[in-house]
Amino acid sequence: MTCFIHLCILLTFIFTASLNTARAEENTLNVAAFKIANVLEPDGTGTYDKLLAEVTQKTGITFNIQVLPIARARESYAQGRFDCLIPLDTVFEARHQDHLTSVPFYEANLYAITRKSDKLVQSIQELQSMTVAGELGVPYTPEIDALIKTNKNPTLAGAVRMLRASRVDAIVAYTPDIQEMIEHDHITDIHFDPNSPIATYHDALTCRPTDTNLELLNKINHALLEIFIAQEQLQN
Repeated sequence: MTCFIHLCILLTFIFTASLNTARAEENTLNVAAFKIANVLEPDGTGTYDKLLAEVTQKTGITFNIQVLPIARARESYAQGRFDCLIPLDTVFEARHQDHLTSVPFYEANLYAITRKSDKLVQSIQELQSMTVAGELGVPYTPEIDALIKTNKNPTLAGAVRMLRASRVDAIVAYTPDIQEMIEHDHITDIHFDPNSPIATYHDALTCRPTDTNLELLNKINHALLEIFIAQEQLQN
């Protein structure tokens, strides 16, 4: 009789543990993340990392984030090895229109940067007749990729050096990355118009179209809206 009771307790423990594990898995999203300085960092100190940590506190949803080089993150998500991709990738927007996206949580502005001895560039059309460079692996629209062609440097710093050495007429870069570099390195011979981005992208979380992901994204969206409303109230 005692052995039977012990067996029942053991089976109950195993069942409860399995149930808790299943619930935990249902509340976990495996996310492939682009490695972007100060935005998505392997140590979780990036701006988006902190935002998702706040979402976890509000929803109980765990984000199992793996920060990868951009090309590898894209490929891994396309192969189905992750539930979600962050940030929203314009390369996948056209191919995966049925995929789910969260509400936008950041507006990423892309600028054309030129030498101060040259005029400011305020539109993609103005770049058509120029030699343009960008950063390797960074997502751009097909239109901008066509302008850059093979003029891609492994780093933003390298692209800036190309511009300053007059190897190209202009480079394209996102803020705050380019602004932080200009300020940190005290670069005074290049410029851009902060009021005239040549393109604007709304960063979000992109996930596979499953019922579970839809349910989790609804909770995530609700939490994000709460966070944004609280932030706006603090500013006012």
